[in-house]
Amino acid sequence: MDKVQGITIGVDARPDLTDTRLKMVIFMKNYPEKMSTAIAMCGENRDWSALLANNKLLIGFDFFLNGHSAIEIYPSFDREDLQRADVQMLLKNMLPPPALPLLAQCTSFQFGISPENESDALYFNCPPDPNYFVENVNNEMAKKVHSYYRHQPFKYLLVGIPQAEFFELSIESVKMYYYMTDLK
Repeated sequence: MDKVQGITIGVDARPDLTDTRLKMVIFMKNYPEKMSTAIAMCGENRDWSALLANNKLLIGFDFFLNGHSAIEIYPSFDREDLQRADVQMLLKNMLPPPALPLLAQCTSFQFGISPENESDALYFNCPPDPNYFVENVNNEMAKKVHSYYRHQPFKYLLVGIPQAEFFELSIESVKMYYYMTDLK
């Protein structure tokens, strides 16, 4: 089986052109030497053995148009992982309680860890009922954006929320990625 499972490339366009970035994400499985290199580049001191319980990792690179670059590491848990008791306990201990109902609605989940972020990002992937999921995010702008996509033939939804937002009265920052084609 291939160690590199997939590569995604995109543009994160921002109103301020210097904040716009090209993004590249590499999905690795069973590739410990390259995963260790990426973790070292990230520079975050974590219990990586717990976060990499399934030996899967997404590695993201941001290339800003102002010349700055950044790395983000995404420990990933797929549907089978989320059914495991040890992973459920790990996530229950690591996530804020308001995030757990959203996690229960997803087919997969990632932590986004980067020294560039003030807070880890939580990425909820492909909820079976994206309409219900977005309604439960507690963000009015996300609901407005999704009202357009609700009637579009998208295949996949990824929602990213900074972990710190779950400790506030309402969620102010939400990233929503709509994939219009299958991810195969």
